[in-house]
Amino acid sequence: RQDVLRDLVAKAGGAERFPELNRLKRSSGFLRKLDRSIQSGRLLFSTGAEEDALLEKLAAQGFSNPLREEARELAQEYLRWILTRGLWDAPQLLHAAVDRLEAEGWPGHLRRPERILYLTGQVPESLEKGFWEAIQREIPIRLIGPLQGMSPRAASEEDVSEAAARALAWERWHTLDDAAARLAAMVRARMDSGGSVQEDVVLIPD
Repeated sequence: RQDVLRDLVAKAGGAERFPELNRLKRSSGFLRKLDRSIQSGRLLFSTGAEEDALLEKLAAQGFSNPLREEARELAQEYLRWILTRGLWDAPQLLHAAVDRLEAEGWPGHLRRPERILYLTGQVPESLEKGFWEAIQREIPIRLIGPLQGMSPRAASEEDVSEAAARALAWERWHTLDDAAARLAAMVRARMDSGGSVQEDVVLIPD
C-alpha cells in the first residue's frame, strides 16, 4: 500500500494537487503514517452519506485542514487504484461482507457457529461496527470489552453479566510480534497437554 501511495503522490501533477503531502514526504516514516491514517479514516464511515454529514459539520464549525482534504483525495485515488485491479484490503472486505449479508443473509456454504465471543480492547469504528451488527442479525455475539461502541442489542444485560463473570487475564507486550509469540506458545502448550485447538477462535481486530 505504501508503494502505491508513494506513486500516486509522485505522479504527474502530484506536487500541484498535493502540496502539503509533498512538503511532508521527506519526513521520517511519512508513508507509514500516511498509510495508517488513510486506512484508519476509511474505517470511520460505513456510508458516504455519513462521511459527508461529518465533513459538513466540521466545515460549519470552521475546521479547515488542507492536509486532511489532500489525504481524502489521495484515499479516493487509492480506492480507485485497487478497484480497477480487482484487489482487496480490509475496509473493502468489510464493505463487501456487510453488503452480502444484508442482501443474502448468512452464506449457505459456510458453517454457522452457534455464537461468537468477541474480545476487544477498543471501541469499533463505524464500518467495523456495521459489520458486527450485520453478523449479529445472523449469529449471537458475546462482546467482552468496551461496550459503549456497540448497539444495545449487542450488549444485553446477559452479555454484560457474562463478561463481568469471566476471569480475564490481561497481558501487555512491547510489540505485536512478542504478543503473537506468546499466543502461539499458549496454543502449543494446550496442544502438548492433550487439548484441542479446534474449539478455539482467535479474533485480532487490529
